[in-house]
Amino acid sequence: MSTKRWQATEKQVCKTLGKRHIGGPGAPDCSGGGEIVEVKHQRRPVDRSQMREIVSKPWVDRPLIIASTSRFTPGARRLAGQAGAYMFKTYPDGSSRRINPPR
Repeated sequence: MSTKRWQATEKQVCKTLGKRHIGGPGAPDCSGGGEIVEVKHQRRPVDRSQMREIVSKPWVDRPLIIASTSRFTPGARRLAGQAGAYMFKTYPDGSSRRINPPR
């Protein structure tokens, strides 16, 4: 997967959500409106291990949105729900669909 593709996905998701693209190591992918966004551009679903990494990052001190070009495993959805994170599945046309975590 080329670097340009995931960067383009990050920028598109940020634009769709009305957030400012930040990116880079040690920083969220987007920020704005009191929320931070982490974008996962990958073919396999975001799993519990990845979700644990995301929700435990030191910059997760505001409401968190996690956008994925794939899906989320049930374990990842439970962990996101416990952390109070919002999850979105993003599509190539720029649209997205909110995925509610299990309660």
